[in-house]
Amino acid sequence: MTIERFITLFFCYMFSVLMTLLAVKTFKWQSFSAKLIGMSVIGFIALSIPLVILTLMK
Repeated sequence: MTIERFITLFFCYMFSVLMTLLAVKTFKWQSFSAKLIGMSVIGFIALSIPLVILTLMK
């Protein structure tokens, strides 16, 4: 893996974490199960779309 690819993947990961935290604050989820499900779905979407694009570009 090249350093450029590693940095790109790292930024995709950080983007997914920040989007998930923003969603938790925006929607004011109180229950643990709502946070868990919401964070899983948003994190999956925020990670999978950039990774698919990067794979197709490779």
